[in-house]
Amino acid sequence: MDRITKQTVTLIHGDTGCGKSSRVPQFIIEADPNAKIVVTQPRRLAAITLAHRVRDELTACGKDGASLVGYRIGGGERSESSGAEEPRILFVTTGYLLQSLVQDPIRLYTKWTHVILDEAHERGMDVDLVMSIVRLMRRQSVSPDFKIVVMSATLQGKVLADYFRDLNAGVSGGSLKPIYVGVKRFAVESYYLDDLWGLSRPPDPSSTTVADTLRARSSVSKILASDATEGINKLTKLQDSAIEAVESKMVPGGTMGLVDLKDSLDLWGDSLG
Repeated sequence: MDRITKQTVTLIHGDTGCGKSSRVPQFIIEADPNAKIVVTQPRRLAAITLAHRVRDELTACGKDGASLVGYRIGGGERSESSGAEEPRILFVTTGYLLQSLVQDPIRLYTKWTHVILDEAHERGMDVDLVMSIVRLMRRQSVSPDFKIVVMSATLQGKVLADYFRDLNAGVSGGSLKPIYVGVKRFAVESYYLDDLWGLSRPPDPSSTTVADTLRARSSVSKILASDATEGINKLTKLQDSAIEAVESKMVPGGTMGLVDLKDSLDLWGDSLG
C-alpha cells in the first residue's frame, strides 16, 4: 500500500491463487476512505466471479458488500447495487472500459481514483489500447490522486516498467520494480496405486447409471463382433477342409472334372442349409 499511495504506477507480480485480484482492491478502500476503483478483467466470467467473491468477503467482515462492489460487462449486463451511489469497487471487462474511454475519456480520472489493470499478461488489442489510453490520460491529468496498478501472474516487468517509467518520474522514492507476491499452497499428500488398491469396492448394482449401462452394452457388442468374425473365419476354413475331403472321396483319382465341387456348392448358396 505504501507503493500504491506514493507512486503513480505500481506493478504487482503475483502467482496464480495468491489473492491479488480479490485482496488488492479491498486493501485500497480500507486505506483510503475516498478511493473509487475500477478493475479490468479479460473475461466476463472472471469479472462477475470476482465481484461476487469480494462482495461476500466484505459482507463477512460486517460491511455492506452489496453497495461497495459491482460489475459491468457490456451488453447491458450489470450488478444491481443496493446503494444509491456507484460502487466503490467496480469490476469490468477490458472491452467495457475501452468503450467507456472512447465515449468519455475525461470520466476516467474524474470519477475513479484508481484503475487496476489485472491479468496484464494477456496481451490483446483491448488490453494494449486501454494501457495506451490510460497512460496518455494520466500524463494529461492534473489529479495527483489518480493511480494505476498493473497486475499479472506472469508480468513482463521490464517491458511495462519502461512503458510507464515517465509517469513515476519525479516521484519521491518512485520505483517501477515489480512487487512480487508469492502464494501459500495447501499441503499435498501423495497416494500411489498400491495404496489405493485395498480401498476400492465392487460397484453397487443399484447405483448403476444409464451411461454405465450403455458403456457396458457397447463393450459387450464389440466383444461379440470380434468373436463372430473369428468364428466366421474358422467356419470358412472348416468348410474348405470338408469340401476337399468330399472331393477326394467322390471323384476317382486321375479323373478331371469339368466343374469343381466347391464352385458347384457355392452356386446353391444358402439353399443347401
